[in-house]
Amino acid sequence: CLNKAKENFGVWMGMVEPDSQRENPVDVNLKYETYCNAIAEGSEDEWNFAWARYQNSQVASEKSTILDALGCTEEIWLLNRYLNMSLTSGSGVSTQDGDKVIGGVAQNLVGRYLAFDFIKLEWKKLAEVYGKAAFALSKIMKKVMADRNTNLELENLKAFEASHSSELGTSARVVKQAIEAGGAN
Repeated sequence: CLNKAKENFGVWMGMVEPDSQRENPVDVNLKYETYCNAIAEGSEDEWNFAWARYQNSQVASEKSTILDALGCTEEIWLLNRYLNMSLTSGSGVSTQDGDKVIGGVAQNLVGRYLAFDFIKLEWKKLAEVYGKAAFALSKIMKKVMADRNTNLELENLKAFEASHSSELGTSARVVKQAIEAGGAN
């Protein structure tokens, strides 16, 4: 299955017109799995190819699938670049898609801690960019703080809450729930 995903993605990368819907060799029902696996197992070349397809696509569902799959890379520096793109005007990641970028990295086993560190380091900018959009910051926080149940992770969550309690806004409840869930495990 993994080999077939990489093979199909490779065929797509080798096409003269990869942005033509008729040309994409990836089964429509397996796009996310194929893209994610190829990007995870691949290098900067696969990531950049998918990013170019995202930028050139006119199909909303295709853009969404690619945006999710870009967070599958296991290259920390690419994940870091992707996270930074979520806060950089003109990067190609719209404000409305920033939660998908950050959440996608947070759901990646390699990116899980990177995403939380990013939240901590870039909190002011995150709150500024996503705090005004209804529930965008809550969606980000829910994905980043999910499944944190070791003592160290719980202490980090509590420290984050203590440091930013007056600034959490709509995400305050999500942070509290993450702490409660982590304490229950």
